[in-house]
Amino acid sequence: MGPTMVRGGLMVTVVAAASIAGVLGSAPAASGATGQLGSPVESASVRPSAVMSAVSCKSCGRNLIVNPSAEAGVAGDGDRVVVPGWRQHGEFTVTSYSSPGGDVDASSPGPRHGGANYFYGGSSNARSWATQTIEIAKSGVRSGKVKYRLSAWLGGYATQADRTTLTASFRNAKGRQLAVAKVGPVTEADRQGVSGMARRKAKGLVPAKTRQVVVKLVMVRAEGSYNDGLADALSLVFKRRG
Repeated sequence: MGPTMVRGGLMVTVVAAASIAGVLGSAPAASGATGQLGSPVESASVRPSAVMSAVSCKSCGRNLIVNPSAEAGVAGDGDRVVVPGWRQHGEFTVTSYSSPGGDVDASSPGPRHGGANYFYGGSSNARSWATQTIEIAKSGVRSGKVKYRLSAWLGGYATQADRTTLTASFRNAKGRQLAVAKVGPVTEADRQGVSGMARRKAKGLVPAKTRQVVVKLVMVRAEGSYNDGLADALSLVFKRRG
């Protein structure tokens, strides 16, 4: 308690400010309150921008493609094998870089860290492909400020014109296509007649209503008996803009 003063016939007890602070020290400051000398007391509430950052883009910051480098499962030797994560059509398959009969090996032009296997068009078919459907969380994406980057190493065999393309179809909750991104092909001229792969990439904005992305890898035979479309190190990554 502080000293007692008499004002206008009334007895007033003055309580020290430090005592009040001790009693109320654990109470939260009211928004907009002012402290000593009229300086504002910072509110403990989170700023709107911080709230927006906290609502993270759950589909951002990672490769969304499952088994993007053909490393899951067992590789074939040109014959068709089951490729985990992909819905296969035709003779679409996976082959090892160490396969004696393969189109490419570890020394061929291609991804630096390509792993053990690569995607291959297969035997005795003019066109083969594989797809996978990726579910997209609407948090973050619906802001319309999320960017995508699609990339892949694509190629073919020697002087043959067999080729590969990778597409990503952005779709809404009802499956309607909103936009499509495409990379490839890498032509025989691009490869200068050498068996191998080269990287292709595309980027843009993810449509705000995207709830699915259907990724499709297509190999086309132009000549010969084998479909020598090649692919490896596929990637689809979302990133918040700003």
